[in-house]
Amino acid sequence: MTIIDAATEGPRAVANAAATLREGGIIVYPTDTLYGFGAAARNRNAVARLMRIKGRATGLVFSVMLADIEELVRFVHVRAEYAPALERLPGPYTFIFPSKQKLPDGVIGPGVGLGVRIPDYDLARSIVREFGGPVITTSVNRTGYAPLTDPIRIKQQFSNDVDLIIDAGGIIGKPSTVISFMTKPPTLIRQGAGDSDFLRAFQADDASNHHRQKKERP
Repeated sequence: MTIIDAATEGPRAVANAAATLREGGIIVYPTDTLYGFGAAARNRNAVARLMRIKGRATGLVFSVMLADIEELVRFVHVRAEYAPALERLPGPYTFIFPSKQKLPDGVIGPGVGLGVRIPDYDLARSIVREFGGPVITTSVNRTGYAPLTDPIRIKQQFSNDVDLIIDAGGIIGKPSTVISFMTKPPTLIRQGAGDSDFLRAFQADDASNHHRQKKERP
């Protein structure tokens, strides 16, 4: 297991992370919210290994980290009326949209929903660009326990489970805000670091459309 300091060895951290992902390894990396576990999202063995590390129950799914909006729209369907939500990215959000891609079990959720994340953290996005594909993003913890934010504790608990830890010091944050755009109006799944007040506009539009349709019925 390798440990690289993000502040002094950023380029090396990115290169090593991408190489580790290509080899099917598991990484720990910093984001704009918390530390995350990373694995190649298209590698079934890597996804299964991360499932075992997390102790994740059957039926729960991981989200993926992408580099930018251009990559996001290649992976998910975004209805025209929901496009304004993308203006909040990069940011502390996980948005769930219908997937365009076939990915392993444990990544695609019910109704073929895919959780996508573009963190407001240059190093994390650089890892995705260098790797050249979607990267699993999930908090660093065993399922049912609080996420770890101190790299010392991460090393103590997971040094035998992962292949690379990128140490950016302690991160004091909240998990990302999770919003599903699989429903109309969108559904707030988890309130986290990202503000969710903007959802009111979608809810108001939906209520207005419903009222108009009701009036137009014969």
